[in-house]
Amino acid sequence: MSKETFNEFAQHDLSIPSVEIRVPISANDKFLRMLRYFLESLQTYGGPIAQNAKCIVSVSRDQPYSNLINEYAWIQNYNVEFRWVDEDLFDKYEYHTTGMDRMVYNSAADIVILADADIIVANNFDSMILKVYKTQKLYGLIAHVSPFQTTQFRQNSSWEWWEKIYEKADLPFSHLSNIHTGWGFMSYDRKHRHCPFYYNFGFIISPRKYIDMMGKTYVKEIDHVDSVLDTKFKSQIANTLSFERHQIPCDFLPLNYNFPLHVNDEKIREFNPDPESENSPDDVKIFHYCGNSEINKNDFESNKTLERALKRTNLSETATVFQKRLTDIYEKFR
Repeated sequence: MSKETFNEFAQHDLSIPSVEIRVPISANDKFLRMLRYFLESLQTYGGPIAQNAKCIVSVSRDQPYSNLINEYAWIQNYNVEFRWVDEDLFDKYEYHTTGMDRMVYNSAADIVILADADIIVANNFDSMILKVYKTQKLYGLIAHVSPFQTTQFRQNSSWEWWEKIYEKADLPFSHLSNIHTGWGFMSYDRKHRHCPFYYNFGFIISPRKYIDMMGKTYVKEIDHVDSVLDTKFKSQIANTLSFERHQIPCDFLPLNYNFPLHVNDEKIREFNPDPESENSPDDVKIFHYCGNSEINKNDFESNKTLERALKRTNLSETATVFQKRLTDIYEKFR
């Protein structure tokens, strides 16, 4: 965090916000390894505000309960709390239950970050935390493509699907004002170009009060989606319904704060240039190694698979920077 940023907050008599990061995992070696690298990246590359954040981990019930702190001694090095999700809810909603759980944690934090486990902090992002605190808006990256452009649903336009879902949720529907961040190179279907504030769930940052509001109706929002269609994107769609129901002020998170490694890095930069002209791979604050990224979740299956990934060559320029960040952390654990 820059001296100028601190001075600006001092001039406006604003306190430095407390932060909580809420992450969903499964209780297996792969996810715990991913979590460890995320937590260490936060301490290595995050700014002083982010470094002081508490991490709340929602654990799915696809594995039997165990005392993770006893099994993974390294956990004691971090400010982290584990919450096993409700078994009955998990039986009904499966992994979407971890998203529900993250909405209902009783907290006094000023800012809440909803983050996937497959992210790595690459640079100081305290300025975004302070921006959220100052503007009192919820920020996210518009999802790359429509949840309705799959073969199963694409016969209807995104407008038609959103209208049906809003109607089922008893919410007013009038327009789709945003363009998917992957439109023009990941998708070319004009029927699926636009969306409401429909964010990728990998990294959403908000004043806590809005997350608290969402928690009051979130399960019902999931049910509304289920009553219209069965989709793996139901949690992201439920987020959108929550924003609308509670009139939550939303804004756009720049690409550097949720940079997807499974897409063409040059193309997504071309279609989504940074508002501050920070368009270099070295400018990325948060890497999201989702999907079939050049380095992805599967590389965290074991230390050996990760070691092989760290030796991988012929990567894109952006993935090379990501690989360097991972290597730095790996060396700290040796």
